[in-house]
Amino acid sequence: MSKDCGSLALTAAIALEADFVFIPEVPPSQDWPDVLCSHLQRKRNVGSRLHIIIVSEGAADADKKPITADDIKKIIEDKLKYDVRVARLGYIQRGGRPSFLDRLLGCRMGSEAINALLRSKPASPQVLCLKGDTCTESSCSFHVFNKIQLLRTRSREGAIVKGD
Repeated sequence: MSKDCGSLALTAAIALEADFVFIPEVPPSQDWPDVLCSHLQRKRNVGSRLHIIIVSEGAADADKKPITADDIKKIIEDKLKYDVRVARLGYIQRGGRPSFLDRLLGCRMGSEAINALLRSKPASPQVLCLKGDTCTESSCSFHVFNKIQLLRTRSREGAIVKGD
């Protein structure tokens, strides 16, 4: 998706209540493999049998060494002896037929995008949002600013490990 922006990964991690998320904006500490395994072991000890770890395409450690899903899989299998499965978003995204609601939303958003384009001024970039079942128009800079503020206000540890 995007090598330099972990926005989609962070949003998915929040929505799925992921155990761990790796994003380019917040590189983990050097001991991330130990922290990850310790966290997963604690969760397993209290009965959790499913762990979700989300890795953004551009995730890297503090030394700029890339972190991939395959690296994480190998670490967990070697240290914890857990069965690990990797799901790559690219394959999931392109799979399956669109539902009626997918098609309806595409038509509605497309129509609203044309109307917004006709109303727009070059100096004010806009983004279309879905609030409930209503398409709304909003300033791009507002959303980018809010996302940056969210990343800045989160602690480094808090952005990486979801609390128990």
